[in-house]
Amino acid sequence: YGAFSLRYSPDGSLLAVGAGDSSVRLWEIKSGKWGEALPVVFYLANQPPMQGAVLSLSFSRDGRTLVASAGVMARAWDVAQRRIIASRNCLTGSSGLYMPTVVDPDGKRMVYSCNSVSQDGSVNHTLRIVDLVNKNEDIEQVLPVTLMTMAFGTGAQSDLLALGTTENMVVLWNPGTGQAVGEPLRAHHAEVTSVAFTPDGKQLVSSDWEHHVAVWALEPAGQVDRLSTRIKLPEEKTQFSDQVTNLAFDGQGETLFMSRVYGSKLYVGGAGSEQTVRVAAAAD
Repeated sequence: YGAFSLRYSPDGSLLAVGAGDSSVRLWEIKSGKWGEALPVVFYLANQPPMQGAVLSLSFSRDGRTLVASAGVMARAWDVAQRRIIASRNCLTGSSGLYMPTVVDPDGKRMVYSCNSVSQDGSVNHTLRIVDLVNKNEDIEQVLPVTLMTMAFGTGAQSDLLALGTTENMVVLWNPGTGQAVGEPLRAHHAEVTSVAFTPDGKQLVSSDWEHHVAVWALEPAGQVDRLSTRIKLPEEKTQFSDQVTNLAFDGQGETLFMSRVYGSKLYVGGAGSEQTVRVAAAAD
């Protein structure tokens, strides 16, 4: 069914693969064995099936919790027991085929995006926060932007979300208060496709549809110190566009991995490097 998203567990023992049949498959690295499929899509009374590829995957810091979304549905699992912790849907709005979903570093909250329709017919772009531990009522927060992607912070920024938007900017968001932190980060001239924090939380990297990657230096409170680097990536010579779709750091924050629409590349160099990013390896 194809692999549409990939995430390693923090200890490197599992690879979660988001498939085109609305399921997640866990590959045990040491044994090389595949586990049974974990279905993301579930069926609701009086609703037609709403399948879609799994485009969003996220592990908690200890690797015990995994969340994923496909179409307009999201789920969280206890990884060890392969047990469903929570299931949610976004049938109240028109979020389309992609519903970014993440779990906080402590595995206590699942956060997913959804569009809700007001009584006057206007559409509110919202985050919904699911309490995975105490099962309290879900919290809904209205966003001032249209969400494309998001990631929880690391290190000193672990309480913050970085939101990549269709308004060509990145917003730092505190889900505890439901408020933005500081001013929006503006260095892109196209929709922001991916965001990633370095493991120590001192830098944030963002990418856009026009092949640019921006690196931001962060202060402990989540304020932006400065724009460190803005890099124009080499474009692939194909008849199609080849935008960056995913960003991820290794555990030391020394290697930045990027996936692009028509091929994967491994770009190496410290996130704050002023030098042009070089291609270290390529895969078909």
